Amino acid sequence: MKGILANKRGGFYVTVALAILSIATAAFYASSFGKYVAMSWPAFANLIGGAVAAVALAVMGKGKW
Repeated sequence: MKGILANKRGGFYVTVALAILSIATAAFYASSFGKYVAMSWPAFANLIGGAVAAVALAVMGKGKW
């Protein structure tokens, strides 16, 4: 884990923090609206997919900050 976090700039940490916020928002969204017909599962998938993609790109070093 230290190897991943070594020599990272501020943008990396902002990206990871926003990805965590996105996952928390998706969990709240699903728990609040999952039982209703108005639930938008594509919106839920976008929240999760964006967070996973951001963290994957950040960890692999593909993001430029």
